[in-house]
Amino acid sequence: MFAKVTAAALTALTLATATVGTTTQAEARGGAFVGGLVGGLILGGVAASAAYAQPYYGPTYVVPAEPVYVPVCKKVLVEDYYGNQYWKKVCH
Repeated sequence: MFAKVTAAALTALTLATATVGTTTQAEARGGAFVGGLVGGLILGGVAASAAYAQPYYGPTYVVPAEPVYVPVCKKVLVEDYYGNQYWKKVCH
């Protein structure tokens, strides 16, 4: 981010120097225009670089999941009261 801000500041300074150097009259008028131009370019560079900055998410603690109970099922041959046999599903 520092490199982007520095590059924006140097660009603004170069443009401001070129603008002041090409005037035909020697009137500075307080330098408000150049100061505003340089300041605006610097702040614009800072805002543009901040808009594309990647957010930093620090290390996070993840709670391990609890073990899931899975019933064990099997089929058992059983008889009813009348002696009929059938398969019954038994889970533990």
